[in-house]
Parts: sequence; C-alpha cells; structure tokens
Amino acid sequence: MIDENRSAQNRGPDDFSDYSSCLRIGAGFVAPYNPVQQDRDRPYAPPTAIHFVDASRKFHIHPFVYLQRAREGSFDQYEDDHASRIPVKFFVTGAPYRLLGIIPGTLHLLGAEGASVNLLGTDGYGRDLFSRILYGGQISLLAGLLAASLSLLIGTFVGVHRAISADGRMRSPCVWRSYASRCRGFICFWRTRIFAAACKSNEGFSDSRRYDRSAGVGAAGSSGARALP
Repeated sequence: MIDENRSAQNRGPDDFSDYSSCLRIGAGFVAPYNPVQQDRDRPYAPPTAIHFVDASRKFHIHPFVYLQRAREGSFDQYEDDHASRIPVKFFVTGAPYRLLGIIPGTLHLLGAEGASVNLLGTDGYGRDLFSRILYGGQISLLAGLLAASLSLLIGTFVGVHRAISADGRMRSPCVWRSYASRCRGFICFWRTRIFAAACKSNEGFSDSRRYDRSAGVGAAGSSGARALP
C-alpha cells in the first residue's frame, strides 16, 4: 500500500511535465494570442477571470468574462465592468500560426469578441503572458531535442571509432565501459552549463519588471524607462 502511494506521488510531477509539454507543442492552438501582439492600452493588466456566476449571483451555463477598464487616474490599475458581460467562445479564429513550425492554422482554443482573455495577465507592453510562456517553452523543448540528438550523433560516431581497433577487431569491453563513462560525464557537464545559462536568462527576464511602469508603456507621451531603486 505504501509503495502504491509513493508511486502515485512520483507520477504527479511526471504527469504535469507531460501535460505541459503537450501544451507547449500545441502552443499555437492553445495560446489565445500571438506572443508578440501588443495592446498598449492594457499594460500590466491582471489575469482575466472566467465566470459562471454573474454579479447578481445568477448562474450561466456558458462561461463569460467582464470587460476590464482602467481606473480613473491610473494606467495599470483595472476594474471589472459588471455591465459588460462577454461570453467566452471555444474554437475561434484568431492570429495565424504554424503548428510544430510546419502546419499553418488560425484556430484557437478559446477567445472572446470585444474583450481580451488574458489568463495570466499582460506585461508592460500589453502582451499576453500565457501565450508568451507557451511559445517560450517551445524553445526549451527544441534546445533539449537538439542537445540530445547532437549527443547521440557524436557519441555513436566516437564510440564506434574507439570500439574498433586498427585491424578491424572489437576492443575489449573495458575500453567500451571507460568510453561510456566519459561520454556520460561530457553530457552531464554541458547539460549543467545549459541549465545555468537558462536560469541566468530567466533572472534577467524577471528583473526587467523592476523598471518604472510609467515609462514607455500605456499612456502617450512616454519617452523612456528608468530603474526603480
């Protein structure tokens, strides 16, 4: 019984990784918007809540969102307009994309006419964060695939070369095991370097939100950005 519980707990992270990989592969279909599409009227917008119950506590079968409006005197503070209830539609036509970089398409999982559905909010330029995360995850998948393919190709070539002696006979198993150990060390070394570089780039992306929100986004007349203390 204990082993079954441990097995179920260990499957949780693996299942989540598998599901997230599927979402990233189909980012063009799952993402509601193009990752570079900007909406300068909605900088730093909060996540859009999908409702089934309206402000008067009435239940609706179809999900809907409220139109978000900027509060008076602010450009990055928003409030829901309960008078504007917009239904969420599934399998809608939107921005063009290429699934797996090959198959063209314009069909998206969800969307709303007349309102933005930003499930994770927007950045300083009004770009949808959910769409940007999905598309950014594709780069991680591609990097891992290229690294594994390159390691397999180099390892196979060098391994066969080292395993065969000059007279065409196979070397002893000890030589093969020694080479396999060196290959594992080489792969682990570069995998660690790639992971460290990815963490460093993510830290730089997170620090970019420290810049003054009032500079360069939202309101007209902005001219630059200055760092917060």
